[in-house]
Amino acid sequence: MKIFLSHASESKPRVRCIVERLPKHVDCWLDQDELSPGYRFGRHIESAIAEDCDFLVAFVDEAALASEWVRKEIALGLQRERDLDRAFVIPVLLADVRGRLDEVGPLGDRLYLEAWDASDQGVARTTDQLAAQLFALASRMVESLRGLVGTDRVTFIEGDIADAGGVNAAIQAHQPETILNFAA
Repeated sequence: MKIFLSHASESKPRVRCIVERLPKHVDCWLDQDELSPGYRFGRHIESAIAEDCDFLVAFVDEAALASEWVRKEIALGLQRERDLDRAFVIPVLLADVRGRLDEVGPLGDRLYLEAWDASDQGVARTTDQLAAQLFALASRMVESLRGLVGTDRVTFIEGDIADAGGVNAAIQAHQPETILNFAA
């Protein structure tokens, strides 16, 4: 699972503290880690949100409310949410800005995670809550496939994705539009 981390630059140390504790299977898209000098970051951010990430986690505080980039990222995330017809944007409040969420996008009517407590215990609690929410949302995505079982739209094949011969045979036999690998 890959998540895009939308946040104000001033909040990056706190955001890193939270996401460093996430389970290892959660891959985080963080501008500082993904972009190199000379990159046109706007294009890469748009691509990451629209194509590469499963969720956008919006870390909102006073600095985020003032950030044009956070507003752009949230707008892109909300568009992706409409395209996918499922939850995509997860608000995490680093400060009590509940009454001002709509300043970064139409988020005021959403549930959010409270991350106001910056102590070690508070950060651990936030990380646990975020991990649980990501797992719940990913589980819903998997459950949504249940209705496709038994139709000609989906074929489940048990095998090893590293078995090139098996993968090639399955591709030849089924000619899929998309391959989704579930690993245990």
